[in-house]
Amino acid sequence: MELRRCLGNDGRHRPRGNRRLSWRAFDRRADGIAAQLLRAGLGRHDKVALYLYNTPEYLESAFAAMKSGLVPVNTNYRYQHDELHYLWDNADAAAVIFDGEFIDTVDALRARCPHVRLWLHVATGTSACPPWAVAYEVAVTSSRCASDCAARARALWDCPRPR
Repeated sequence: MELRRCLGNDGRHRPRGNRRLSWRAFDRRADGIAAQLLRAGLGRHDKVALYLYNTPEYLESAFAAMKSGLVPVNTNYRYQHDELHYLWDNADAAAVIFDGEFIDTVDALRARCPHVRLWLHVATGTSACPPWAVAYEVAVTSSRCASDCAARARALWDCPRPR
């Protein structure tokens, strides 16, 4: 994807329902998530748990983590409380990006995961973003630090600045 962006290819990636997104928009959204992760104080090789279904947000989040030097940790949506705690604790997850459907489960686990610095809520229409989390769509559109994140990603991939 970085190579496509470097070459200026703005083809379309797979739609979700009626929603279509260009690779450029996908990359920009991933930059917003990466910027939010970096603003929360995550650093190189910190872990980001992805407690999501197979959605565009999953891909954006995984790409955001990788392009900013973080490590995505897949989290099976069928896991129960103890399994989630075991995974996130042993992975040393510093952030958790979760589907709104799992809000009750995540809320019950927060006290057991004090090392998690950022909780990102992906709205699925099931519940509003809780006060202890950041709304995913707010993070996506956040432009502060996004250019720094993009520059960091270009440096990682030895990619020239777009014109």
